[in-house]
Amino acid sequence: LHLCDRRQRQMCKETAIALPKDSKDVEKINEILKEMRTNGELHKILVAHLGEEGTKEYEAAIEKLDIAKL
Repeated sequence: LHLCDRRQRQMCKETAIALPKDSKDVEKINEILKEMRTNGELHKILVAHLGEEGTKEYEAAIEKLDIAKL
């Protein structure tokens, strides 16, 4: 997961984790991200790198995607 700070926000509209096709790690990474969303750790990281406003924008955009339900 690559996070951008406020100065880089315009260049970094999307974030992604790339893995080889059929990687055994996909499920594990999804579980870790789900746990981080649940316990608030991902939010803290986002605020540190994107600020409060950027984090609100990011979280609102993520809610619209299927991956938010992982």
